[in-house]
Amino acid sequence: MNGLERGIHDKRGYLERLSKPLQEKMRIAEFIDRGAKDILDVGCADGVVTDALAHAFPSARVYGIDLDESFIGEATQRAQGAEHAPAYEKVYLRQLLERPERYDAVTFASVLHEFYTYGNREPSVMKAIADAYELLKPGGRIVIRDMILSERMKEATLPALSTIGKIRAHPDMQSRIADFEAAHGPLSSLYSVNHFLLKYMYTDNWDRECPEHYVSVTREQYEQLFAWLKATLVHRTTYLIPYLRETWRNDFGLTDTELMNFFSTTILVAEKPRDSDAFAPTR
Repeated sequence: MNGLERGIHDKRGYLERLSKPLQEKMRIAEFIDRGAKDILDVGCADGVVTDALAHAFPSARVYGIDLDESFIGEATQRAQGAEHAPAYEKVYLRQLLERPERYDAVTFASVLHEFYTYGNREPSVMKAIADAYELLKPGGRIVIRDMILSERMKEATLPALSTIGKIRAHPDMQSRIADFEAAHGPLSSLYSVNHFLLKYMYTDNWDRECPEHYVSVTREQYEQLFAWLKATLVHRTTYLIPYLRETWRNDFGLTDTELMNFFSTTILVAEKPRDSDAFAPTR
């Protein structure tokens, strides 16, 4: 879904930003079974993560999909001649349900917040997860890595007060704060402050980045959907990437105590029951 007719001003810069945290994004590989034979990477953009998955799982068929034709073109060109080349296609996730192929893992690496912003909000995210679940073989896994926060952070205001003061006092933040609050509401809770901290650096494409809702669906909402699908949550972790910890410390003078309240990344892994009968042979 990356880049779907969004008028990205600088696609090259966008792709470079996506590719920088590759090692961090590849943590998703830890949660894919080493014997996986079929892996689907949703919202693959130009295929940097997909290529890395193909090298990490040389015996698997790795497939990347996206709705941006130029990104798929770049991914396909890079894959030509590669020893473990993924296959790429411009196609909607839902269209894959009409095909017989099923997967040992479906990955969403920093893309579901875009399903929300450029789709139909929560229903688009939930539909994507439900479709991914249908595309799994029994025992297969959905692996999500994204900016996902807990619902409880919306109620936490007091721990955010000192951070809000430091952000508002920064001489370069006034216009960005105004834009952010116009799009997402006031900086008043840990949730909203964390959202701003994840966003304020992307000034090169600010008019597009600012309205994007990075933390649109809470961790609890994902977990509720997994329960409804009867998928087992096998892993959940939420953490702050060291680079962002140091950036926020340097930019705003945040203390270790303040930084303990904020996060950048959540990994969620849900497994389909092995006795599921919703399985079509792959090939």
